[in-house]
Amino acid sequence: MSALRYTVPSIEHLREEVEKKFGYKPCLFQARDAIQQLERKKHCITIARTGLGKTLTFWIPLLFNGGGIKIIVTALNVLGAQNVKELEQLGIPGVNITGASATPAVYQDIAAGKYRVIIISPEKILKDVDFIKLWDNKNFTEWGKKFRPDYAGLEQLSWLVPEGLRFHVVTATMPESVLRDVKTTLRMKDEHTEIIQRSNDRPTIHILVEEMRYPANGMKDIERILRAHRWGESEDRPPPFMIFVNKRREAESGVERMWENMPAWLNSKVVWFHSGMSAKFREETIENFRTGEVWGGFYTDAGGMGLDLPCVELVIQYRYTDSLSTLVQRIGRGARAQGTEATAIYLVEPQHFDYRKEEALEKAAKDKGKGSRSKRKGGHLDGLPAPKKQKKASTATSACTIPGNQAPINASASDHGAPPATTQSAYAWPTCLPDRRSVSLEAYERLAMDLFINSRTRRACRRAVISDYFGNSNPGKPKAFD
Repeated sequence: MSALRYTVPSIEHLREEVEKKFGYKPCLFQARDAIQQLERKKHCITIARTGLGKTLTFWIPLLFNGGGIKIIVTALNVLGAQNVKELEQLGIPGVNITGASATPAVYQDIAAGKYRVIIISPEKILKDVDFIKLWDNKNFTEWGKKFRPDYAGLEQLSWLVPEGLRFHVVTATMPESVLRDVKTTLRMKDEHTEIIQRSNDRPTIHILVEEMRYPANGMKDIERILRAHRWGESEDRPPPFMIFVNKRREAESGVERMWENMPAWLNSKVVWFHSGMSAKFREETIENFRTGEVWGGFYTDAGGMGLDLPCVELVIQYRYTDSLSTLVQRIGRGARAQGTEATAIYLVEPQHFDYRKEEALEKAAKDKGKGSRSKRKGGHLDGLPAPKKQKKASTATSACTIPGNQAPINASASDHGAPPATTQSAYAWPTCLPDRRSVSLEAYERLAMDLFINSRTRRACRRAVISDYFGNSNPGKPKAFD
């Protein structure tokens, strides 16, 4: 096969060609990302919010790389199937390699250059002998990639792929610690890496944090919220919804609880969705969700992450999760269609709220005074250091400056303009994140989530916590492209 001829167009020409071929004009950041890939001088890391069209940056270079092939690595089979369907609509042949589809015939077609896009899991790309043999095939010229923590073993790829090949990493959530890990894993040197970053804030998603009122296992809080939300003028159904849980069994039991309170003929309207479901079931459920046959369901990361369902109006994270990255990815499933809005509710167990922690601290102090041993070791709460007690309860408005902002973020304003809850605390709870280098990574993650949950009572801004954590306004990172 002859050497590929890459064309590196101007941004204006690229946007015109994409509109001509795909029917819509890419944003400047998408065009800049594609040109960076076509130049092949540096690795490219693109960070942008969920729903902004990062996947398009995979497809644009295919219009200018002379018939070359792009490989995308994703741990989510459902995302691979979704991408293949999208490619079909664009007239680009693609294949999603799974355990079922990895046949000798498919590998022969790949070697023959039948597909322009090959989508594969991290495990298969490293362990599938038939796929590894393909690295010697001259059709392989580009590499597309989606990074998740599951991909730590991909360091081996830097030794397998052809010399001079550049990586393309795309994500919505990449705090500084993860960025360092990605660059180390894929052996990306700073001088050979371009970072294109936009804010991952989603202003069209209204974020709420609520304390659970009932025991978590009963899931009565889910029923309470769904009854409070109705779709349009309908009195008998909720809006299109996704409920994220941390375990498979929670997804199944959540649906079973809902079925108990629904007529049997409506049971098909609510489903569970996780990696244990068959590919056929997942594809049918996605299509039924799009058409309204399915109202919503309970999802795990493996089942729901990466799904592009434009109609979702309500997203619920059920129970505490210790990662802001996970939370932002999950709530980012809402309001993906242009001009739409969504509500995201984070339902958290009571023990994670400041007033509950203060009750525990007071009880521990009383027990200590009586000579009994406190169950809390070292004065820590949920792995966090206990705050210092103030001489006078504070109700003052606090403010902290997010790096890159000219003015401090005043915590007297809530996420959407409503005044925050007045608080009188005897403890000095932190109102902004510490310097990342001053604490361990685990402590920093816990502090970030703790501040996010308790931002209203501490008179802080939840969106400022997200901005600070992800470095959306960090002057040390490249400027965003509009």
